[in-house]
Amino acid sequence: MTARIVRHGAGEIVAAIAARVPVVDLRIDEPSIEDVVRRAYAGELGQPTVGRPT
Repeated sequence: MTARIVRHGAGEIVAAIAARVPVVDLRIDEPSIEDVVRRAYAGELGQPTVGRPT
């Protein structure tokens, strides 16, 4: 499964999944800081959504 997490943190998503199905193996990849900075300067990130009501 691949998920792009925008409005919720990885912990919230993992907890929701683990509450519904058994999780045997899990890997969470985060983008490198270089990729984040490059995307920010390219205008690809949009507005931050962490902490905002949904």
